[in-house]
Formats: sequence, C-alpha cells, structure tokens
Amino acid sequence: MFRCTRFTVDYLKVSLEDAECSQLDEYFDLAADLIEHHRMNGGKTLVHCAAGRSRSASLCIIYLVKYGKQSLRDSFLTIRRARPVIAPNPGFWRQMIKFEKGLNNGKATVEMLPRFQSEVADVCLTPRELEYIKRWLQKTNDSAKKRAARI
Repeated sequence: MFRCTRFTVDYLKVSLEDAECSQLDEYFDLAADLIEHHRMNGGKTLVHCAAGRSRSASLCIIYLVKYGKQSLRDSFLTIRRARPVIAPNPGFWRQMIKFEKGLNNGKATVEMLPRFQSEVADVCLTPRELEYIKRWLQKTNDSAKKRAARI
C-alpha cells in the first residue's frame, strides 16, 4: 500500500492479470478491510481496473459479502445494477465462492456450471440459458449412467 501524504490518499495497487489463474483471493480481505476502514472514517473509495468488469467488480462484490452482510449472489446483483457490464472471470468466481463458503459454514449461493469449454456462475445466466444448461446436464448425466451400466 502506498500513502500519498499531500492529498491524504491511500493507494492499494493489486498487480494481477484478468486471468482465471490469477489469485485475486489473496487480496480479498485486504481490499475489503481497506474499503471498510475508509467508510468507517467518513472517507470514499475508488476501486478500478483496466475495463471495470472483472477484477474491480470482484473486489467490490467481496466487500459487500464481507461487510455488507449480503450473499455472494445478492452482492453480484447489487454491483451489476450499478454497473451492468461486470463479468468476473470463472477463476475469480471460484475464488469468490470459496470465500463465501468460508464465511457461511461451507454454504454458497452461487454455483459454477459448465458452459462451452469453460464454466459460468449460474447468477450470470438468463433463466433460458440456465434451463438449457440444466437440461443438457441432466441428459449428459443420464447418458453417462446408461454407459456405466453397460460396462
């Protein structure tokens, strides 16, 4: 963390790529605690990244999970209402789900589902997409059970 004394600005630089393998979760508590510290002292916080879609959105979501006492699902929806283009990458979603589980005795409000050649958080899907994936998973599961029974 850098401290700019001329303007009394705290600056936390998180140098990570927006990649599934990036360990943003290493900064979850630090960033959330810093935001809360400034809020409690009447300050403001600006959270940003290159596009404002994945890294910064994930840190804001985690802040609401930790200090806003919201579920991960509700935190995502709150941030998305304020900035509709947010799209945390699947790796960040997995890390946020793990964080929520750590706070809630292993319970999560968001589930990762297969989509194309990756995964997607169920909260990011439209009802139609969610239904399609659930039907596809059911068919795939039924088909796998039939194949296993023949072996």
